[in-house]
Amino acid sequence: MRVVSRGDTPPPEEWTMQVYCTKAGQNDNISKFPESGCGAELQISFDDVVVGYGYGAHFYHDWPYVQCPLCLSMINIPDIPDPIWDLVQTTQQEKGIKPFETGIDHSL
Repeated sequence: MRVVSRGDTPPPEEWTMQVYCTKAGQNDNISKFPESGCGAELQISFDDVVVGYGYGAHFYHDWPYVQCPLCLSMINIPDIPDPIWDLVQTTQQEKGIKPFETGIDHSL
């Protein structure tokens, strides 16, 4: 098989993303959460992303996280491209790396 076009997502070894160090689950707007995290702007790559889990309204959820190297906060990454996120989950499963408990519980 030959790949004709990759689409919009670069290969994992080339993928990067800018994020801010904020409280887990709140990386959408750092100005709303000045007391959270250290506020550092970070460039993350595929190897930085880990799988965390918590409980939603009705069932278990996996979420992508990175750890800030300055303050060690775990940062939720809501806008990670689906193909990268899928590959992170698969890679960590194959390596036997278990998701960490986020402490997030949105159960009813």
